[in-house]
Amino acid sequence: MPLAEVQTALARLFTDRKARDVFAREPEAAGRALGLDDLDARALALLAPRALEDFAASLNAKRMLDARKLLPLTAQAFGAAFGPRLRAILDGPPRGAAADALALIASLSNYGAVSTSWAVDVARYEAAFIEMGRRRWGFLVRRFASPAPVIAVALRRGETFGAIAPCVALAFWARAPGGRLMHRYWPIGRVRIAPHSRNG
Repeated sequence: MPLAEVQTALARLFTDRKARDVFAREPEAAGRALGLDDLDARALALLAPRALEDFAASLNAKRMLDARKLLPLTAQAFGAAFGPRLRAILDGPPRGAAADALALIASLSNYGAVSTSWAVDVARYEAAFIEMGRRRWGFLVRRFASPAPVIAVALRRGETFGAIAPCVALAFWARAPGGRLMHRYWPIGRVRIAPHSRNG
């Protein structure tokens, strides 16, 4: 069987938890289910399930680190909930750090465990920078139910928040062909945030 098919089967095992579970129970059958012939399925069955798990864990850790680097403000906004939510969307083939980050933010939009909408807005705000970073030109306009751009500035200073009054904000991103990214935002109404220091 061509090497590419064996590589595809291995990639599936490294990135798919259910496939690894089947492999741990019936390695040869799992190899055939992944499209390998009997000879390659038997060869694949010689792999230790523990080694597969260890390698899969190292790949996941790398993906998490890469996605987290793109979402520092989202990670701050969600705190301890960020890691588990990120891990939940990483089951499947690698898509690249930007795609993983955007998939996470899409999932956060329906995250009922977060009681304040501003954390989701901060995630959407960061997502817009990622989206524009992938474009050679174009523009985006986003509306937020909280002053997400102002909150983002405060998060960069290391602040956390006791209370944030509702305040709609608009943000605009634009890039001319070959040009630099331009960004502006406008809170609509009075911004009222009660910050407190991380050390306070």
